[in-house]
Amino acid sequence: MEVNSLFNKIHLENNDNGTCNLLISYSTDTEFGLEFLHTDKLKNNANNVLSYVKKHADKMKIDAVKILVNGVVITTMSYSAFMNVYGAETPKYSMAYLYTGNATQQISYINRTNGALGTVSPSYFDINADGTLKVNTISSDLVNHAHSQGMKVIPFLSNHWNRTGGILALNNSDYLSTELANYISQYNLDGINIDIENVTEFERDQYTAFVAMLRAKIPATKEVSVAVAANPNGWVTGWQGSYDYTALANNSDHLMIMAYDEHWHGSTVGPVSSINFVENTIKYALTKTTADKIVIGLPFYGRVWSADNTFNGDGITLDTVNKMIGLYNATVTYDIVAQSAKAVFNVNPSDQVSTLNGNTLTPGTYTIWYENDASIQAKMALVNKYNLKGVGAWALGQEPSTIWVNYSAWLNQTSAITPVVPPPTISLTGTVTATILNVRSGPSTNSKVVTSLRKGTSITIIESTNGWYTIRLANGQTAYVSSNYVAKNSTSTTTTTTTTKSGTVNTALLNVRSTPSTRSKVLATLRRNATVNILSTSNGWSAIKLANGQTAYVSSNLITQNATNTTTATTTVSTASRTGIVTTGVLNVRSLPTTKAKVLKILKRGTSVTILSSNNGWYSIRLANGQSGYISSSLVRLT
Repeated sequence: MEVNSLFNKIHLENNDNGTCNLLISYSTDTEFGLEFLHTDKLKNNANNVLSYVKKHADKMKIDAVKILVNGVVITTMSYSAFMNVYGAETPKYSMAYLYTGNATQQISYINRTNGALGTVSPSYFDINADGTLKVNTISSDLVNHAHSQGMKVIPFLSNHWNRTGGILALNNSDYLSTELANYISQYNLDGINIDIENVTEFERDQYTAFVAMLRAKIPATKEVSVAVAANPNGWVTGWQGSYDYTALANNSDHLMIMAYDEHWHGSTVGPVSSINFVENTIKYALTKTTADKIVIGLPFYGRVWSADNTFNGDGITLDTVNKMIGLYNATVTYDIVAQSAKAVFNVNPSDQVSTLNGNTLTPGTYTIWYENDASIQAKMALVNKYNLKGVGAWALGQEPSTIWVNYSAWLNQTSAITPVVPPPTISLTGTVTATILNVRSGPSTNSKVVTSLRKGTSITIIESTNGWYTIRLANGQTAYVSSNYVAKNSTSTTTTTTTTKSGTVNTALLNVRSTPSTRSKVLATLRRNATVNILSTSNGWSAIKLANGQTAYVSSNLITQNATNTTTATTTVSTASRTGIVTTGVLNVRSLPTTKAKVLKILKRGTSVTILSSNNGWYSIRLANGQSGYISSSLVRLT
């Protein structure tokens, strides 16, 4: 059977026991054939093999796969091992920029990524203020090392926000594109990522023409991609207006959308990359191009603000954030609405002196918005929700190394581990003690009053700072109330211990299947060194739990079992309760805090209820049978 120029033929060889072997033959030299098995070439052509098997051997039992070069068998592997490596679905695109550090440091950054990256993008090309090309040190050691790890090296070209330099470069795009194409060939680079920022809508067509020139001059096997501004509001002027998403996507492999700096240096305090900001960015992009052309950029940094404005949205690496949290015993909360983390800490005159970006942290209050495991996992879920090409990150070396343990699993939805649980907010509840309590936009009596609360109202306290409580309003907005007029409720703590068995993938790519059979549907794939939680093992298959709760199966031979893990979790809940009286004729008690939820019970006017908690217009109550239920808080009068 003639398949393509790579394979001379694929055919079956019958065994005496009723099984058969799959033979894959091609003509080339043996040395190439051995190297060939350790590259992506065979996997990239595996669809031909799988199509043949489906057509000619769907109901036959295949025992082994033999690879032949010029008629000589150079390797034999089990059919299940072959399918797990070469029959796997292609993982999502995953890249990270390299900006800081020397070549040796950058190689160390690459080494700690646990195989989660397919591409790195070092800062090898800059645009000078006069629009000419500046070539930074191109490290052959880094390029060779990345290639040895199966990574592509696709450097980025940047004007570093210099508008004049960017415009002059676009005016000379023919010469610039030729220079870049020559360097890519000379240094064995795998393409180019264009990152020209802060030009305007007046350069939109020139920008597209420049990218089209590069695409024409660089081999089709190499990548041409474009870093573009996030545009959740559909702006067509300013620097967002310089990017013609549709035309740029048509002339490149993909757009790397910088879905960060929602709040920036000099802006008001807020998240760097909230979930709504990212999702609205994706929705806009999908009106301009297709999902396979979209890569979402994630920030490996946060931003810090100080009460005295010494720091006003200054960048801070995630690694440094964690150090500050420990050094100053910061209060860490997780904003469920924004799916972003926040740390607040005080620097006292007696504290250790620290500097950030060359500036000293003087005594006062500091607020940092940043990303952590939970927020990154939440944003990666959008990549799968919209079936996007993948993710990029700014920038490698700024993140804590622990992020790489499950990074690939989050991106490819192959995690057999428990999903990340966000760090709890200060889940204290309180009761308003004043007759009327003003709720303000900031922690000051000079701040705007956004609403008011009556005496007896239950509130959830997110954090406490300098005599003010931060609370969450029903519309998701954070607001502030004076702590002098709120009585904190008491809490109880419950500790649970869970024991699990874990394993590590010991093959390049491992298929996760719906049933314990190589013929069952492939649900996802795991990369080498990915960690899984093993539920049970039987007949050469291990049952694992996916992030969505589904049970799936992997070949036990391709998992190295680790030591048993014991995890202890502590949960703090409010034990305080209040009573209320039903004020409407009939009040539905529902299974969830929504009018669409199942009705568990009906209460009549005047019925007394015990209120456990209050959130977003709903009271959680305890029924006589011990079951919890939810009622509308507007139909109950507190007593």
